[in-house]
Amino acid sequence: MSRSFRKCLLSLVLTSCVSDGGDLSQATQSTPPVKEIKKSLAPVFDPALTWMTALDPLIIAQRIANGRLAESAEGGGITKPQLSDRPTYFHTNEEMLAALQDLAQRYPNLAELIELSPTGEKQRDKVDRSVWLLRLSDKSVPAAKKSKAIFWAGEHSREIVNPELLLRFARDMLSGYGLDATATMFLQTRQIDLVPIVNPDGHRIVERGFTDEEDGDTWHRKTTTPPDGVDPNRNHPFKWGGVGASTSQYAQDYRGPSPGSEVEIMNLRALTHKEMYAIAISFHSYSRLNLFPWGDTTDPTPDDAVFRALAMRYTKFNGYSPIPSVDLYPTTGTTEDGLYGETGGIAMCIETGDTFLQDDDAYAETLQLNLPVIRYAVSIASDPKSLVFGPEVRVATLSGQTLDATAEDMAQRPNSGARCTLSG
Repeated sequence: MSRSFRKCLLSLVLTSCVSDGGDLSQATQSTPPVKEIKKSLAPVFDPALTWMTALDPLIIAQRIANGRLAESAEGGGITKPQLSDRPTYFHTNEEMLAALQDLAQRYPNLAELIELSPTGEKQRDKVDRSVWLLRLSDKSVPAAKKSKAIFWAGEHSREIVNPELLLRFARDMLSGYGLDATATMFLQTRQIDLVPIVNPDGHRIVERGFTDEEDGDTWHRKTTTPPDGVDPNRNHPFKWGGVGASTSQYAQDYRGPSPGSEVEIMNLRALTHKEMYAIAISFHSYSRLNLFPWGDTTDPTPDDAVFRALAMRYTKFNGYSPIPSVDLYPTTGTTEDGLYGETGGIAMCIETGDTFLQDDDAYAETLQLNLPVIRYAVSIASDPKSLVFGPEVRVATLSGQTLDATAEDMAQRPNSGARCTLSG
């Protein structure tokens, strides 16, 4: 294989999600030879995914109804499911921290574990518990040259699958470095910040619910701030105190006594202002929806076309329905709207699955559908407002010295595209 052809092939593989301009030079400097690179972590587009179903108005209406039912659960909307045993994938706070510490220790040049914030209970001198951030990036590449993405989960503690999604993504990226083209490129050209559990105090109550301990409750949602907790995803200072955020201390969507009263939210907010992320996703459950701002009004954002194209991109991977957040139900004080409204980063919320307490089978499906979403978001982090509209390159076949590939404009015209053959 000629040097020029090998370089061409490597470039195409590295851009299998989206061609990323200047960042590519950083990846090609120290990437292993093509013969050492295994296949990409996932195809750019899985033709078996019947994503068109997600656009059916009846399906959208049903998913919205499910989401609204979930939000009204405490008012008797649905019956609390009973799981006799905790799912095998579930990590307690201590187990999650141990898993993150293990990754940071095993991959010291690629991962850094950062204490992002004390929890409310730690601040009240009740326990020693913190919110942790895992930063993924090749430390040998200057940070100034890297685009930044952030993903967080676990704001609502009963939505147990989402922290595990981020842990799995971290493991895939780190174990794939030097072997997988996508993982290698990402870690060399990106800073990827993961906050698996934003609400560890609430997570602890769910843990105790699985073991029938005193005060345990697998249905717990909020923080543990007295008297009955605060909804962290109604507590962000941006548009705090508006529609969809209760003033009742005992409501499940209680906004808190003041903007940013929860220390976890204020430190997450400070992080987003410091890092100025280009792209972000907040993971929640449930109803199979890709939600974009705003949560409190039908007025479009200045980047409405970007959000609609991006939501559709995500739909091509996970089959979830793309809608404005307000179409589900009105909300204010949410972290994703806050990030976008205050910093301009392209932030969305994804509602995974069909229940809060997803079992092992549902967990496997959530991984299958949403790991490609995270990878795609990372791939366009250098310029999401432009790259979301660009064509995607897919490697079709490689036979000897001939590479056959296709490029498709999946955001707007999923059946359009062009095919090219490269020989060397």
